[in-house]
Amino acid sequence: TVTVTDAGGCSATATVIVDVAPIPFVSAIASDSICMGDSAMLNANVNNGTSPYSWNWSPPNVLNNPNSQNPIAKPSTTTFYTVIVTDANGCTDDTSTTVFVGTEPTAVIAPWTPELTCDGYVVPFKLNGSSNATSWYWDFGDGTNSTVQNPIHSYPFNGSYVVTLVV
Repeated sequence: TVTVTDAGGCSATATVIVDVAPIPFVSAIASDSICMGDSAMLNANVNNGTSPYSWNWSPPNVLNNPNSQNPIAKPSTTTFYTVIVTDANGCTDDTSTTVFVGTEPTAVIAPWTPELTCDGYVVPFKLNGSSNATSWYWDFGDGTNSTVQNPIHSYPFNGSYVVTLVV
């Protein structure tokens, strides 16, 4: 309320109501970690502010839609993303999240010579090297498998077997 008084002692009063809108508060999350070639959904959530909201994610180059609330990112390296949210009143807030891209593991299987025993052929599977591998899954092609890094396996019958290693 404001009151104005002139030199003659006359006064007038006026009242003005000022509405203060709450400012937006944005939070963002992403998948903790992905493998190279995979994608991750970025998620931004807003509390307060006045809808509708606009979204602006950066860097935009590997996002399917940098102006959506939840874009899909497909980075080739670990990437730091920032989102700026603007509400209907032009008020903004920003936050960031990171998508960590893991290094793809590799494995090289060493050559071997099967040994003929009374139980069949015994094959010592061994890696000549691997990098970034934390687990191993051998499928011996005969319905059996192992999670040992360098397993020894017996094949009871002659034949061809497709052996698969997943690291």
